[in-house]
Amino acid sequence: MTIECVKFVTSFKSIYMIQNMKLSVLVFLASLVFMSCGSPLETADDVKSIDALLTEVSKAKLEFDNLPHIEITERLEEIKKTITFVEEASGGEINRENGLLLDNYRSTKSIVKRFGSRTSQMRVEFDRTKSQLENFKEALQDKATHDKNSTAITKEYISENMNKEKEAASTLINSVEELKNRSIRFIEKNQEKSDALAPYLNSLK
Repeated sequence: MTIECVKFVTSFKSIYMIQNMKLSVLVFLASLVFMSCGSPLETADDVKSIDALLTEVSKAKLEFDNLPHIEITERLEEIKKTITFVEEASGGEINRENGLLLDNYRSTKSIVKRFGSRTSQMRVEFDRTKSQLENFKEALQDKATHDKNSTAITKEYISENMNKEKEAASTLINSVEELKNRSIRFIEKNQEKSDALAPYLNSLK
């Protein structure tokens, strides 16, 4: 083979290899475009999870609303009035036995400590939790790509925020259960100590 032929063959092979490389690069780039333009995130199961959380929160809110708010508030107010009455009627003089009865009656309020402020805060938390769950659900149903803070909504984002919402809902639901138990115990103890104190109070009238 002549030198010219060798040069021609070598040149032809180089051109062929370059064309193949270009084709491979094009195929690779096309695959990237296809991957980036793939189908949107599948969020049906996440939406179902949110609906389940909304149902649980709604049930907890109903239990919260059914707590004896008025009775507890009235009993707490009655404790204040009773203490004031005893101080005025006894002139500050009270024997050890009756003093103990009065202290036992007064101490029942610690069972539902900060009842008014706590229940007010829980109402705020119920509204916040429901609103956030509904907004999260709407974003997933609308196939939103970013949240209001311009953060990309990815699988990781959904998983992280779902866990946060589950934790918040669980904390709120547990708080209702705790307050329910405390409310029952307070009413029972308060009535018990009130009955024990009644004879002394009647003696001051």
